[in-house]
Amino acid sequence: METETASGRPASHPETHLTYGERPFLAGETAAAAHFRRRPVGADMMEVLMKVAGFWFALALTLCGCWTAPREKGSLAWSEDNTLQLNLEAVAVPGGDLQHTVLRLSATNTGGRPLVLDKEMLAGFCLRFETDLTKSPVHSDARDVATQEIKKLDKPHPAEAEKRFVTLKPGDSISRIIDLAKPLKTVCEGHMSDQDSVHYGFYYEALTQFIVPENATRLLVDAWYERGVWMMSVLQFEEWHGRSPADIGLWKGRARSDTLAVEKTSTRNPSCGAPLRRSK
Repeated sequence: METETASGRPASHPETHLTYGERPFLAGETAAAAHFRRRPVGADMMEVLMKVAGFWFALALTLCGCWTAPREKGSLAWSEDNTLQLNLEAVAVPGGDLQHTVLRLSATNTGGRPLVLDKEMLAGFCLRFETDLTKSPVHSDARDVATQEIKKLDKPHPAEAEKRFVTLKPGDSISRIIDLAKPLKTVCEGHMSDQDSVHYGFYYEALTQFIVPENATRLLVDAWYERGVWMMSVLQFEEWHGRSPADIGLWKGRARSDTLAVEKTSTRNPSCGAPLRRSK
């Protein structure tokens, strides 16, 4: 299986590889004639368009819990059926270095029924970043928060995996501290495609370093919960944890937090950031 890596992304994240198979010629036939004899006009263009679309979709899903995505800045937090409230706050913001921002992510069951989540806030959870330098949809490590996979982790022991997923009763919460200066435990999930467009899912956990551009003066962050596991990584999730998402009862909804704005300042006691809110 061949894979190739887009510029600026960790080499451990495979993406769609675009190739074409060999096409035999008839006697005296040119390559161009053989090409169009065997394929209808426009077929190649449609194949390219479909594969390119698949490439970008897979690329977004293969990043370890973090990617830059175009969105409306300052949109309000929301959740499917008002079931899960995600709250993101900055608890430490060193004035001159956004890389040392420390965040707290919390999730509260705001619905009327119990729901099951990963207490380490890995499965299904991710952060999305923008900076004042971001120019969507083109990603650049010089303008955007980049990721570097430091180490792929070992599979959890079955007893450990058994304790990872907890039931939150209505009103219960879980939380996690996220220090951007340190490697963080994240989920890497998604799929890759071979030259025959056969898809292969993957799912594992790794230590990942977020890298904030030195020249950035403003950091926009929001947290998301996305279905618990990517649909093409369900089997790999089960191989990793020893149980399927269905057996665990992992919540399959979606939710997002407010967008948190963190400013670089020259003062010694900067404010710890504040959520942006869209005017109604």
